[in-house]
Amino acid sequence: MNPQSQPHGAELSPDSALDSESIQNMVSNKYAVWHDVCRQDVFSSVQEQIDATDHGASLIDARGFILQANKSFSCALAHDISEIIGANIFSVLPEDSARLWRHGLTKAAESGRSIRLEMSGNDGMYEHTVYPVGDAKREHNRFFIVSRDITEKKLIEKERADLQAHLLQSQKMEAIGTLAGGIAHDFNNILMGIQGYVSLLLHDLKKNHHMYEKLKCIEAQIESGATLTKQLLGFARVGPHETRPTNLNAFLAEKAKMFHRAKKDVLLHFDLCPSLWTVRIDPHQIEQVFLNLFINAWQAMPEEGEVHLETRNIYLHGDELNSMGINPGPFVRISLSDTGMGIDPMILPRIFDPFFTTKKIGRGTGLGLASAYGIIRSHGGHIRVNSIHGKGTTFFIYLPAVDSPPEEKMRRETEGALSGREGILIVDDERQIISVLKEMLEILGYRIFAAGCGQEAIAVYKEKHDEIDLIILDMIMPGMGGGKAFTLLKEINPKVRIILATGYSVNNEIQKIMARGCNGFLSKPFKLDELSREIRGVLDSPVADQDLHIL
Repeated sequence: MNPQSQPHGAELSPDSALDSESIQNMVSNKYAVWHDVCRQDVFSSVQEQIDATDHGASLIDARGFILQANKSFSCALAHDISEIIGANIFSVLPEDSARLWRHGLTKAAESGRSIRLEMSGNDGMYEHTVYPVGDAKREHNRFFIVSRDITEKKLIEKERADLQAHLLQSQKMEAIGTLAGGIAHDFNNILMGIQGYVSLLLHDLKKNHHMYEKLKCIEAQIESGATLTKQLLGFARVGPHETRPTNLNAFLAEKAKMFHRAKKDVLLHFDLCPSLWTVRIDPHQIEQVFLNLFINAWQAMPEEGEVHLETRNIYLHGDELNSMGINPGPFVRISLSDTGMGIDPMILPRIFDPFFTTKKIGRGTGLGLASAYGIIRSHGGHIRVNSIHGKGTTFFIYLPAVDSPPEEKMRRETEGALSGREGILIVDDERQIISVLKEMLEILGYRIFAAGCGQEAIAVYKEKHDEIDLIILDMIMPGMGGGKAFTLLKEINPKVRIILATGYSVNNEIQKIMARGCNGFLSKPFKLDELSREIRGVLDSPVADQDLHIL
């Protein structure tokens, strides 16, 4: 019987090449009539058309036996063509693949509709489209398969997904950064008020006083609160930076050994590049990153374990950068691996999310890895993780390399509070801050002027500039902020000495102002002796030769 005579059939023309379009037309009616397909001459014509298509193609019966196939289809199955013709597809494939094929063929037969299967072949990923083919009784007893290599498509999809994930993470961090900045500003002002009055009390008390140790305990709690705020600012990428060229080999070795002194049951292994390029980092922030990673590695190893630390010089370019969001060029790559339990694949995509933690309530804030992510991104770098559940985890950190050699910057370390008699203008919108700073500075001997906003500061300085030797300027104020006030004060007197005092900055504004000739910086909350040393460091130094002191 001629298939064209059947009202429910699809024509298989022996004179036309079997491409995707003709196959689609052939199977457009789910009740295609193929009851004559068993004839040898029809089989021959089918094989010709199967061989002519650019894709993999095959004809399989209801029991799974491969009746016809081309070489491309055999490659998709990772077998030679001679091995699969006449063989059962369920027997030549691994158990998992065979199970997927069985399910697909059954579903196609029951529904009468084409279905798609995706699985790996010998050299990539393949998409198999299964078209059910029926006989005159409308029973689907044959399946026509078209197979396409989708390896490149899957790679593109993965790159797109990685990029989207990166963008989502960046947007998430930006949103939380805005919130964190606002919280940090208010919280640090609260801490500054507490710290200021504690410093005043400690200044008046002798060390043997029964209240002295209690006040020191309060001071320690203030420091804990300030550390938590710095973590918030770290992943928010709005914290102040003091960067310097650094060779990471010595830096990391020191931090690793410090960790090992506390966790001696962990074996440390080093593989450090002897000619490692220089990077520009904020040592305090990068220290926070690696201490977090060391602690996470230790916690992932309930018993004895090993940590491997490796440094390498690499160039990043092209496809490597698609999902990183960083510029091409030379980088230093640091890898830190442990032999711990690994990370559950279900939670792996969330480990850099702020406040996400698998630790028990009270055992962690969920800020460690989120903070690490923000710090590394703020340095122009990237952090990623590979983990095999039950075997271990490796963190990879990429930091841009610089040409300048390492240099050590010495900070002034003086015991005790230093006094003075100069005039100081305090500019802050928080009256409580002005009040406590005024008391702190007056106890040191300074003459104090005060302004509650940028506009008032300009007015006071214009009137009293001959009496004002130094200005302590808050960054975040309503109306005229610290940045604008700084500009106007410099216009009045280019040699005016200014110390910025704030809990956070926006868009690296502190760095920009420091580059324009600001004389110092104080991070709230600060102690009386820290305040006094910074003031004396600025006042006692020539204007043109003043260094930045981060406290």
